[in-house]
Amino acid sequence: MLVSKTPSRSRLSTETASAEKVKVEATEVLVEIRDPDDARLAELGYKGEFRREFSLFETVAFAFSIMAVNGGVSSTLSFGLISGGHVGMVWGWFIPCIFIMCIAASMAELASSMPTSAGLYYFSAKLAPERYSALASWITGWANVTGQVTLVCSIDYTVAQMITTAVAVSTDGSLILGAGPTYGILLAILLVHGLICSAGTRVLARLNLVYGFLTAGATIGAIVALLVCSGDQKVSTETAFTSTNIT
Repeated sequence: MLVSKTPSRSRLSTETASAEKVKVEATEVLVEIRDPDDARLAELGYKGEFRREFSLFETVAFAFSIMAVNGGVSSTLSFGLISGGHVGMVWGWFIPCIFIMCIAASMAELASSMPTSAGLYYFSAKLAPERYSALASWITGWANVTGQVTLVCSIDYTVAQMITTAVAVSTDGSLILGAGPTYGILLAILLVHGLICSAGTRVLARLNLVYGFLTAGATIGAIVALLVCSGDQKVSTETAFTSTNIT
């Protein structure tokens, strides 16, 4: 009895589909490791999931925009003056910067050794004892979320206060907005920020670049304006670095 060794059409179709699947999978693997960062992630046991649409400069602009030097200084200026005077204003920035850089270096080390999108709560899970890993991750995650929410609200409330103050100054005090209008302005700012953050990653990257230039320009402009407009009201170096005024 003769048996045909010619493969059937269905078998050929199955084999062809399998070969195409393998080819597609191989192509995807090649695409995944084409980026040096993805290759490094693969060596560490991770698979790259997110598109890298933030350039190095845009990432720096993102961090610089979050710091918002001019807004942060102007909104908290009174605390330094009341708590320590000139010493509080000068050394109250320099000394904490040393400790903050230590925190930044620690976070950079953790992020480079465990490059995951989970971030802080993943670090907590890995660094905590195995028995308390889930609890540490849960506490860190929710603390981070709560901090982010309150941070945005506090910043936007500060912006709302700046707007109401600008209205009062521009009208020579004839129009003073109370708590209700201030809260309404806060809600409007939160809505605008929510819509902006709903945009795609590429759009946010370009916006952060613009925000970085605006922040840098406003900071430099404020420094120049203070130097030019202060006139003969400048204090001596000794007063700036040693004078205290605790009230």
